[in-house]
Amino acid sequence: MKAINNDGILNITNRCDCAGFIPSVTYSYDSALDTMTITDASTFPAGDDLAKIRINVTDTHGGDKYSEITAAAGNVVVDTSGLNANGGLNVRVTVITDDGCDATLATNGIASAIANAGDVGN
Repeated sequence: MKAINNDGILNITNRCDCAGFIPSVTYSYDSALDTMTITDASTFPAGDDLAKIRINVTDTHGGDKYSEITAAAGNVVVDTSGLNANGGLNVRVTVITDDGCDATLATNGIASAIANAGDVGN
């Protein structure tokens, strides 16, 4: 896994001084276990920290799974059984800091058009 390419940032708010906030989330999909591991690798400015990362994994047939990370540098294993990976899986995450900065990142086509591991937003 590697750090995020910031070109994938869909939205970063200006509700606080977000200087030094670098959202970074990686994923790794295991088709044999039908799981996806989502890991926080974000950088936070002094005095701020991760509040939570909201995670939504979807397929192209309307199936979805939700999860959350609540510890900096933490991860979560999302059970993707019940999702149809034939058309690829999509991941959308929102990284939220204690001070209210947030960024939404997304990657589409996992297990189909793109690699089974990489950066959300890359």
